[in-house]
Amino acid sequence: FTEDDHLLHSSATTKRLYLAIRAQLLALDGILIEPTKLYVAFKKTAPDGKKPTNVCDIEIQRNKLKITANIRHGKIDDPYGIARDISKIGHWGNGDYEIHLTDDEMLTQALDIIMQSYRTAK
Repeated sequence: FTEDDHLLHSSATTKRLYLAIRAQLLALDGILIEPTKLYVAFKKTAPDGKKPTNVCDIEIQRNKLKITANIRHGKIDDPYGIARDISKIGHWGNGDYEIHLTDDEMLTQALDIIMQSYRTAK
C-alpha cells in the first residue's frame, strides 16, 4: 500500500490537509511513514533502536481526515474540544482520541494534538 493509494479518491481539500500534516511531521526528528491497508501511520523512531511508536494514524476519506492520536485516555490537553474519546469503542489506529479534520480552520488545532502525541511517544 502507498500514500497515493489512500489519496486516490480524496478531495483536493483533503489532499491539501493531509500534505500539510505530512510536511509538519516530516520536519520533526525520527518520523517514519508506513502506509497500511486501512490508514497511513506516522511513527517516531526510538532512540534506543527499539520498535517505532505510532504518533498518529490518518485514515484518508473523500472529504475528511480521520486522525487517531496515540494519546492515552485522560492524558490529552484539548482546549478546542475537537478530539473525540474513542477509548471504549472499536476503531482502527492506535490511540484513544480521534479528530475529524475537514477544513483549514482546524488544522492548527489538530497539529497541536498530534504534537502532544509526538512529545509523549517513546
